[in-house]
Amino acid sequence: MAGSIGNAVGNSVYTDLVLTRYPTTFDERSGSKSNPNLSRWTNLKDYNMAEHVNALQDAVMAIQRALGEKVQLPAKPVDASGKPITDENELLNVSKTSTVKDRLDAIETHDWYAEFDKRYGGPDWKFDKDAATNPTIEQHRHIGSAGGNGMPEKINLREEVSGKLPKVNIDLSNTSTGLTGKDILVEPTVGTKISDAINDKVSESTGGTISKGAKLTNLGKTNTRWTREFDSFDAATTGNSVAQDGATLLNRSIESGATAASDLLNVSLSGMYYGRYVAIVRLCTDNLSPNSIVQISAINSKTKTEINSVTLDGSDFDGKSKYKNFYLIFDHNGTTNLRVRKLGTTSSVKVRFDYAIVEPVHPAVFDR
Repeated sequence: MAGSIGNAVGNSVYTDLVLTRYPTTFDERSGSKSNPNLSRWTNLKDYNMAEHVNALQDAVMAIQRALGEKVQLPAKPVDASGKPITDENELLNVSKTSTVKDRLDAIETHDWYAEFDKRYGGPDWKFDKDAATNPTIEQHRHIGSAGGNGMPEKINLREEVSGKLPKVNIDLSNTSTGLTGKDILVEPTVGTKISDAINDKVSESTGGTISKGAKLTNLGKTNTRWTREFDSFDAATTGNSVAQDGATLLNRSIESGATAASDLLNVSLSGMYYGRYVAIVRLCTDNLSPNSIVQISAINSKTKTEINSVTLDGSDFDGKSKYKNFYLIFDHNGTTNLRVRKLGTTSSVKVRFDYAIVEPVHPAVFDR
């Protein structure tokens, strides 16, 4: 560099200012940080050399570079209404009434914890000074009520949580704290707990007792060892069709074709007590022909031989499309099928099946 550099001390920050140590260390008059060009001099005895003045210049320039320009200005200068000041003339006026100490005080007393608190957004998270909020622990909030105890607000499970809680996170132990049927209601409008409902239920495996005053209502079919019930849902559909029928129990029936033969019902009676039974079959037809149109039969399911049967003519019905019950008495030995068959006809005859009931024949029938 130009100029005298006698007693240069070197500078690790501003390498062109070799006559001052600042800002790495201070320029001292003694010790390891001594700068001989800034030593005290005595009037009329000592003289100033060029490097003395150059060292002073280097030190001043180092201070300027370290502090920067416009060091009197606040970090974020604003006017009386809180709006940022950007006009150069206004900034100059602020500099005239502010000091470096004011700026340092603002830095030292600034609430850095509010901006740089412990983050939880991951290693790439950065504070955004322009954002209204930042994902930090301090700014983390839930919309539930805080309860006035100074703790963070509670999580609103209805609006802030997704996914389903797995069984592993529920206490299902057989203890006082475990979740059981005693804690859960059967439905919202009834105060009955699941445990009470099950305890009051007749078991499918061990049975149970229905109290004397209880009313048992069963709108479905009941199949026991001595009764069987079959409706249009048990009927055969091959060669037949489903018909909406308001004159039947379930407002529907199974209707045969016009001329072809088809089974309206073909079901097994296995599991019933051995003995003498009667099959009650409800049918109707659209043709009162004197010819045979329907056969109700009990058939041995193993040998395929007929146990007993009854054949119905169209004239056996009381009127067209008017339902009537027909009866077949037969002996059941454990291997019986009940079959209701529409027979083949040359003219159009359609037969509808409503239901069939199988029950023991009462002995009084034979005591006449």
